[in-house]
Amino acid sequence: MCTCRIFLFGLATVLLCAPKTLAQQPLTLTGAIEKALANNLIIKIAQNQAIMAENSATRGNAGGLPGVSAGAAYNGSLTNTELIFAGNQPSINRTGAQSGTLSGNVTVSYALFNGFVAANTFDKLQLQEELAITQTQLQVESVVLQVINAYYLALQIQGNMQAATASLEISRQRLNRASTRAAFGSANQLAVLNAQVDLTNDSIDLMLLQQQLVNAKINLNYLMGNEEVEYNLDATVELNAVFDKAELLDRAMLQNAALTQARKNLEVSEKDMDIAKGSWYPGLSVSTGYNFSSNQSDASFIIENRSNGLSYGVSLSYNLFNGGRSSILRQNSEINWNSNLLRLEDAENALRTQIDNAYTSYQGNVAMHQVRIKSLDINQLNFERSEEMFKNGQISGTEFREAQMNLTNARVLAYLSQIQVKLSEYELLRLSGSLLSLE
Repeated sequence: MCTCRIFLFGLATVLLCAPKTLAQQPLTLTGAIEKALANNLIIKIAQNQAIMAENSATRGNAGGLPGVSAGAAYNGSLTNTELIFAGNQPSINRTGAQSGTLSGNVTVSYALFNGFVAANTFDKLQLQEELAITQTQLQVESVVLQVINAYYLALQIQGNMQAATASLEISRQRLNRASTRAAFGSANQLAVLNAQVDLTNDSIDLMLLQQQLVNAKINLNYLMGNEEVEYNLDATVELNAVFDKAELLDRAMLQNAALTQARKNLEVSEKDMDIAKGSWYPGLSVSTGYNFSSNQSDASFIIENRSNGLSYGVSLSYNLFNGGRSSILRQNSEINWNSNLLRLEDAENALRTQIDNAYTSYQGNVAMHQVRIKSLDINQLNFERSEEMFKNGQISGTEFREAQMNLTNARVLAYLSQIQVKLSEYELLRLSGSLLSLE
């Protein structure tokens, strides 16, 4: 019995002191988000996609600039040649006669008109750049919200640990009191055993919470792109003023990233229709260039023939029939535009629904938090009175334990309800497109 009691006292002492060792590197939510923005690999991938879209949004990539090409070639031969002429002209007989042709050219070509395809393609590339930026914003919002959820999960566990630590101290004091009473004969050994059982259960609960906190911090570290370190979390949770639903909805219709993405997709599909309509028009292009050639032959009257000079041309083309591919392209682009219009309408309806649900959850969480705070005050008062009655021997250890557990649960639920209100606030901010604009 003595050995068991010493073990329980030692375990309780270690657990009570353990949380204090975590306070080495305080980490605020803002600090966690900043680390994620700087280190998270998913965000970096999204940023790379946006850079690629920016690099692609040029007139040259859209086919709106002249093309310049250069070429050179040399062809040679080594042959046995015999030339026999009519009349009295002596024949020419060459063994191993060498001949060669050297040519080179520089050409500049430009499409003066191609049914506005180049201009519309450039506009499309610019829209795709804006779309990539919006998609990056969506990805950043997703990661930031994951960081917020992971941070508050760890903070909730940390708060549970504080409540469990307080409960563990109460159980330790109860065991001391029961042991002292038993030593003087004013209490039986059963009260001591019950106190030891409760102390052991509280110790195990705290150990489990410590393990959960470590796992929660590992998940948070992954999102932050951070090495696993010991740090404490800022337990301050400040609730903002009540949100106005109509204002949130107006802001969401203007700023929500998912809705902005749907609008950009519709604009891109409009440009696809304009590009497809380019096949209705003829194409007009011009070209000019400089050409050089040199022909050499050992078995000829002419040893070398050289030519060089400018060349130029104008080309007009019109597609009369290509198997109906142009018509199919136009039809499909119109269908795609209509689909994106429906997606935009659906996104607007979905956003309104999400705002309604999120705002209802926010109001419910606020009301629940107020009830939990009142419940905590009542349980605190009930525990203080029960503790006094227990010291005076007016209630049993079981009844005191019930008051203790009620207080612990009330503390946990009050802190949990506060965190749920805060998470509801962040969800409303995300839906309204204001999450990334927080200071």
